Amino acid sequence: MTTTAVALLSAALAATPPGAASDALHGKCTSKVKGACFELGLALDTGDGVEADAAGAAGAFLRACEQGDMRGCNSAGVMLRRGRGAPRDTARARTLVKQACDAKLAVGCFNLGAMVASGEGGPRAPAEAMRLFDLACTADLGPACTAAGTLALDSRPSAPTRALTFFTTACRLNDGEGCYNQGQLYRAGGSGKPQPRVAFRTYKKACRLGVAAGCNWIGLMLASGEGAKARPAKAVEWLHKACDGGFAEGCFNAAVAYVKGNGVGKDHQQAGRLFTRACKGGVDQACKLLERQKRRKRPKPR
Repeated sequence: MTTTAVALLSAALAATPPGAASDALHGKCTSKVKGACFELGLALDTGDGVEADAAGAAGAFLRACEQGDMRGCNSAGVMLRRGRGAPRDTARARTLVKQACDAKLAVGCFNLGAMVASGEGGPRAPAEAMRLFDLACTADLGPACTAAGTLALDSRPSAPTRALTFFTTACRLNDGEGCYNQGQLYRAGGSGKPQPRVAFRTYKKACRLGVAAGCNWIGLMLASGEGAKARPAKAVEWLHKACDGGFAEGCFNAAVAYVKGNGVGKDHQQAGRLFTRACKGGVDQACKLLERQKRRKRPKPR
């Protein structure tokens, strides 16, 4: 980041009106009370008790970093990487998260690994990214374990054992994406042979942790009896949960159940609503079905 950009961030922080809930934090940050600038940055970033101010948050995080609070270095780096509160500057962002990682802040290593893996702000280096993800995973940061597993799978798709180990750790640490990926590998036989019962359990945990794709697979497996006793009516409930969670394929699969009467009574109106949600969510097959239905309803020329 240029000297001018640093000055702009500092000016933004100074111009932020304290307000009743943050005046104490402003004063403490200015007085260099340990942790105060980082806490101020969080408040301004989230709008917790104060009016949200991205530029002020970036300035507070940067000041925290300058005072030796590595959490501030990491958060300032993340904001600069995204261009929030200041012009996007990936090179400076990479430097800041590296500073946090060098001080053994796990989330800093995770963010640095993500930038190194994609080549943001510097050269792309997959092996170094794996080292950084592994480091953060060892510190029990679940998303880092998932990232390490994904990178391992991308580099050696024919040998998923290492990836499965990372995903299993991620799931144990309650990272929903890790649970979902673990389920995918168990179902596909990444552990040597397909283990649908284990996959079913991990999909269920992924769903509970907010990964709607996991809810979708629970629905499909309950519908077919894969990995669990077939329960068509319960399957539709899980597919609705996937749909409501924003997974468009869940909407499509629920719609199909209403068309065929699998687990529910046939209901073409409900199916139409679900197909519409699926289409809006990017499921091309749902859009084609809706268009075909419209053509059927159009009056034929005489």
